[in-house]
Amino acid sequence: MSILILINKKVKRLKFIIMIFISCLYAQNNVLKKINYYPKKEGDYYFRSISDLGIKEDYLYCVINFEDRILKLNLKDDLKLEKIIGKSGEGPGDLNGPVSLSIWQEELVVRDQIGYSIYALEGNFKQRFRAFTSDISFVYLDNTIYTVNPHPEEHFLIEVYGKDGKKLFDFGDKLIRPRYEIFRGLSPFAVINNVYQGSLL
Repeated sequence: MSILILINKKVKRLKFIIMIFISCLYAQNNVLKKINYYPKKEGDYYFRSISDLGIKEDYLYCVINFEDRILKLNLKDDLKLEKIIGKSGEGPGDLNGPVSLSIWQEELVVRDQIGYSIYALEGNFKQRFRAFTSDISFVYLDNTIYTVNPHPEEHFLIEVYGKDGKKLFDFGDKLIRPRYEIFRGLSPFAVINNVYQGSLL
């Protein structure tokens, strides 16, 4: 079962563009070559694992999961690499297994195994806060982070945080209450993840 939650029509349009872009990548082999091997000369960059994409104006932002970084590519200049954002580590500006991103206005928020990191679109680190549970999906909008909460014991589906990491409120009753005993071999977290799997847009 998949659940699609629309937070904002403009963000929906952005995600639609991303999906169209991904479809074009699969349809056009020449574009795939540019994505897989960049820039085809000394210092080639190989994309090993792209776990999420985001588009802002003329730039494509790629989450490179296993290398703990975000790549900023210029869509109008043959996918030229403009900036590498983040590096492996646990300090300010570092990333640890990034999995997803969200863009609002001039800021980029990245979710990794430790929490949420906020960067300017130019790549400068701004702030970070820890998150002690995973999320199914998140979106950054109006200086606010909306997350889908997978915790089996929590009543509400959506949790809302400020940029400082302070929880503001939650909403959205979890109307589906699965009987965990029928899902043999799966933890309650895994069951909830499968029931409420989807994306905040």
